[in-house]
Amino acid sequence: MVRFATSFVAVLFLTSISNAQQADWKARGAQATLELWPKGAPGGAAASAAEADMTTAKDHVVAGKAVVRLGNVSRPTITVYKAEKNNTGAAVVVFPGGGYKILAIDLEGTEVCDWLTSTGVTCVLLKYRVPDTGPLPKSEAALQDAQRAVGMVRAYAAEWGIDPQRIGVLGFSAGAHLAAALSTHFEKRAYGAVDAADAVSCRPDFAVLVYPAYLAVADQNFAANSEIHVTERTPPAFIVQTEDDPVHVESATVYFQLLKNANVPAELHVYADGGHGYGLRKTAQAVTSWPGLVETWLHTMKMLPSGDPVGDWPKRRASDYGVDEAKLAAFDADIAAGKFSLVDSFKLIRCGTEIYEKKYSHDYGKIYGKEAAERGPLNPHLTGPYNYFDPAWHPYYQGTELHSMQSVSKSVTSTIIGIAIKRGDFKASLDTPVLKYFDAAKTKNVDERKRRMTIRHVLTMTTGLDWNEEVAYDDPKNDTAVMEASEDWVQYVIDRPMAHEPGNIFNYSSGNTELLAYIFQKETGQDVETYGQRFLFEPLGMVHFWKRTPMGLPDTEGGLYLSDDGMAKIGTLFLHDGVWNGQRILSHAWIAEAMTPFTTSDEEGGYGYGYQWWLWPRKDGGAKRYVWMGRGFGGQRLMIFPEEEMIAVFTGWKILGDEPGNAGFVERILGAVTAKACSAK
Repeated sequence: MVRFATSFVAVLFLTSISNAQQADWKARGAQATLELWPKGAPGGAAASAAEADMTTAKDHVVAGKAVVRLGNVSRPTITVYKAEKNNTGAAVVVFPGGGYKILAIDLEGTEVCDWLTSTGVTCVLLKYRVPDTGPLPKSEAALQDAQRAVGMVRAYAAEWGIDPQRIGVLGFSAGAHLAAALSTHFEKRAYGAVDAADAVSCRPDFAVLVYPAYLAVADQNFAANSEIHVTERTPPAFIVQTEDDPVHVESATVYFQLLKNANVPAELHVYADGGHGYGLRKTAQAVTSWPGLVETWLHTMKMLPSGDPVGDWPKRRASDYGVDEAKLAAFDADIAAGKFSLVDSFKLIRCGTEIYEKKYSHDYGKIYGKEAAERGPLNPHLTGPYNYFDPAWHPYYQGTELHSMQSVSKSVTSTIIGIAIKRGDFKASLDTPVLKYFDAAKTKNVDERKRRMTIRHVLTMTTGLDWNEEVAYDDPKNDTAVMEASEDWVQYVIDRPMAHEPGNIFNYSSGNTELLAYIFQKETGQDVETYGQRFLFEPLGMVHFWKRTPMGLPDTEGGLYLSDDGMAKIGTLFLHDGVWNGQRILSHAWIAEAMTPFTTSDEEGGYGYGYQWWLWPRKDGGAKRYVWMGRGFGGQRLMIFPEEEMIAVFTGWKILGDEPGNAGFVERILGAVTAKACSAK
């Protein structure tokens, strides 16, 4: 680690404050402003006129607010905004966009720093030289500034409370191109060394590219920019852009493909509309929820602390909360011995306190190694997130604590719909016909029964659509396996013929739940995942990952990943009647309906089924007493015991052969309870 004398830092800081042009955009909340080149930038000044805001009355506004367009920058600086609270040790160097002509210094600079510091990330805003300082190969001036900036941040890491191995870059438009250029040009500086800051690496540890430009060459049929040389050393990237971006979505897709070809972890989000230049300003466009997705990605990449960011559950002895510890230990021993198949984790929460937690290790690469290389219903593409035998994707998401939820995703999807109804964003009645959201002329097998199918029927698995999910998921006759191997999941489902009158017969269908992703987007104009991030995951302090279909919809039938704590938080929300930390998230009415059995299944003696929730009829007295359950393929179990104020969470990955039933789990947990009331000693 390079360390500078404190006196040198003080001199450099004071010199910067006295000489660098100070403007309103950076005066608020900054801890330091440092000149990149104390003796002048290499190659001389980039602009002859004075630095100034170039905004005119004709320039467009974003979300009703003007944008500061800083031009004629010849003395580049970095401005440091430190994370004063909950400092995670991570840092991000921000590159505003502006076509290498100007810098959108507030929209894509200071406002970004406000967000980053609120998440515990130190933000370093680079004011790089413009105009005509890029892209490569036209000029390397902006690249020089970027290399120097990241090197300085890494050199000052100890003084600024930064982990030198968790320094990333985030750029917009031309700034996103600059982030990609730096990600592929860090081995050698594009200038002669100035001081010790140039002796440390300027390689970013990760990169976030928002509506990137110049990465695909339009007049070469959108071939990759030959100046961007992706290798296995290129840092992981998160990329977001819209299909209708006038700068061309190919810059995003081409860079993603280059990363994929080099086996570099990358995440790409392409939205249907939203245009260009929205920054972080919230509008009705779904794409403007991208910051929440970045936060999740940074957690999964371990650039931010793993697990859920809101504090741990308090931990106490089970016996203090009326649960027999010896019986729990015996249950744990049976799980560890394999008597309940392949269980990955078990957590028990009572009275808002964690009273038991165990993890169980399994080598899934070895267990399912043969199947991982063979094409089949659980591995239709051999690679990627729908190879259920790939240990990079299942059961844990790329080595993190996030576990595949499978059909617990259905219960969470229903919860998000309930939130949207409470907030007034989902305005349609649940008795609205599903075909309202489809072109009947382009839908197969339309008859009067299909016209009578409603959203409520979808929620309760009583659509009447012909669907076979009774056979094993590795059986090619299973409609869910066929759907997941198709290109357009929603069209596959809505085209199915009718087998029954809607509302009459319970028929479990993962396809039904995928219809909800499409209906939600049509009804609200928003994506169910990004809506859930804002109004469920963020308020509850939950990290998640959500797979998407080939058409870009969230895989609401089985694609969600949560940690054990995330599952327990969903359970706690329902246990507390929809209130979290004093804030009402869900209405009482929705919970009452969601946990009412509209239909029943003959499985294991007769489950009730509400709004994508299973209702286990209790055997210990009285009608209408249930254990509320979210259940997922492989052994995912979220069990809520309302009378005991208790939540049990299990994860697992038994995906071949018969899974153990739920009766054994419920009986062992309830059998350990010695006090019905939720109270501590």
